[in-house]
Amino acid sequence: MKDISARPLVEGRPLDELEIPDSRFKPNSVHLAIMKEAKANNGCYDRRIEIEKIKGSSDPEKLKKQRLLWNQINLNNLVNAGYMRKKDENIYIANPLAYNIQRAEFQPGKNHAQLLLKNKEGIIKTLELKKELSGKKSDEQRRQKKILDGMVKRLYENGYLEKIDKGKYKVTDAGFQFLNEWQSKKPTHRDQKVTENRKTFAATKFDRHIQEIVRDGKIDEQLLQEHDKCESLKKRITTYKKQGLITNDGELTEDCINLLENTLKRGKEKHLSLEMLSDRQIQLIKDIRIFLNLSKDQIVHYIYGDQAPPADTDLQFLIRKKIIKRDEDTGIYVMDKAGIELSNELLSPNAVRYYTKLYSRKEEVEHDMLVYTAYKEWEKGILEKGYKIIEIKNDRQLRREDAQKHGHMIGAYPDLRVLFQKPNSNKILTYDIEVDCGYDSKTIKSKLSGLGGNLGWYCKTLYQAAKVANMLTKDTTKVSRMNVARKMEVYYMDKDGKLQVVRQRHWNK
Repeated sequence: MKDISARPLVEGRPLDELEIPDSRFKPNSVHLAIMKEAKANNGCYDRRIEIEKIKGSSDPEKLKKQRLLWNQINLNNLVNAGYMRKKDENIYIANPLAYNIQRAEFQPGKNHAQLLLKNKEGIIKTLELKKELSGKKSDEQRRQKKILDGMVKRLYENGYLEKIDKGKYKVTDAGFQFLNEWQSKKPTHRDQKVTENRKTFAATKFDRHIQEIVRDGKIDEQLLQEHDKCESLKKRITTYKKQGLITNDGELTEDCINLLENTLKRGKEKHLSLEMLSDRQIQLIKDIRIFLNLSKDQIVHYIYGDQAPPADTDLQFLIRKKIIKRDEDTGIYVMDKAGIELSNELLSPNAVRYYTKLYSRKEEVEHDMLVYTAYKEWEKGILEKGYKIIEIKNDRQLRREDAQKHGHMIGAYPDLRVLFQKPNSNKILTYDIEVDCGYDSKTIKSKLSGLGGNLGWYCKTLYQAAKVANMLTKDTTKVSRMNVARKMEVYYMDKDGKLQVVRQRHWNK
């Protein structure tokens, strides 16, 4: 470490150019210690010495970090008050005009009063008070004990306590006088305002139950007794009676009726609607409703364009409103009760059979998430070309449509079918997505022969993708019953999560 003892005082600046310290600043003991050390070292304070001292102590790492932070905060306080000037990252120059600063006059406060109140017959035993901290964590115990010792020391130094024995102090007359003044002091303006607000009566959401038991402007005793919240309602009605809003006979006054109506009206206004949500929040609700389970990585990447902060904000908001929820074990996001109601306004209630398979069919969760990735990757390329997505149908919807039309299901169904249009064309095209997490050869043949149109076959592993591609090469598939031009692509997910084309095959009409 460099020797800084020979450095010039305040870098040779004349005293008349020095900033006058802020007289309103009230230095504490740490500020005084820093200034004292700087004065003893030709006006220079080297923070590196304190850093080495803290790092070399036996304190836990967490406490060391706190001490380093406190040291930096205290230095910043001195700089802002004009007591020191920062030269570089570690060197601080003391202002000679601030050498004679004195510690601010001690004024006991709320914490000191609470400490004095713990006296027993005028005696405070610090050892007993420290034993009360035994239930806390070791770091917190150490911190609280230091705070306690500091408060006792200040009270003792300023005549509020008198030391009798080790760990035993007697509250002096000055201490009792302070306690009397503190307990009898008038409440501040803020305290008065809080008290007044607490006394102001206001209706709550619970009060809607009062309207449920009102008949002809009066409380119906029979309905009250039969209500599942009978006891709570009785207490609430008593409160209303004390406020003069309900008479002793149970009749609601006009003010009471208006109060309850306004409360219900405000509740309806606070009800979340689609108009209150952003486009990305709506897209998130739709995607979770259709694809059932989404990971945070998928949400951030495909909906928020890799922008994590806005995604985090929206996710927290939607969870707080019970629109979606996060499974703590897997971190996967699924639909919640309020979200189901909202999504019914966006999609057909028959669009999905499950709200999530996370708790009933876990083996299919990964499959469903891969379907989402496959669709979003395909969608990205289509939208860039100006194509328009008309509709998305899952396998359940396709089966349902065939069952309604033919009375039974026909052939194989993809995991997802997308209906879309080219620019400047009214013709509706289809694209089928099939996610293969390990089909055997027989299942692959069955699927390939039953699916038609444009087909994307997405495999979880390169081995599986190669197996499907090899079957295409042997031309074991037939042109589908859809009788349209057919194009098939085989993909697999690489280690970076990107889709790679393994094989393409085209058929003509």
